[in-house]
Amino acid sequence: MKTAMPFVSQETDFMQELDKTIAKVERFVGLLQQVKELSQSDLGLADAEVYLTAKDIAEQFGCDIKSARKYMDRADFPVIECGTKKVNRLAFLEYNMHRQVKED
Repeated sequence: MKTAMPFVSQETDFMQELDKTIAKVERFVGLLQQVKELSQSDLGLADAEVYLTAKDIAEQFGCDIKSARKYMDRADFPVIECGTKKVNRLAFLEYNMHRQVKED
């Protein structure tokens, strides 16, 4: 008598993939919530709070400033050069949101 074990294996694989997809969606929703909160925040903030420097990005990622600058040097990174390289906080969150979804 044959057993239905291959179906159990397929169902387990499906459930694992579903769990991974749900985790990705939850991360994406969390990033969207951050963007929404920032976009609704007071636009009268000081420049230091609206724009991030390499130091701020290094703190965000937990890396050194040299690595943060290398990250900011990517061709598609939304950097603003005005003496020093800076990035708008919302543009930074959106950029990382798209990279995280694409790379996962």
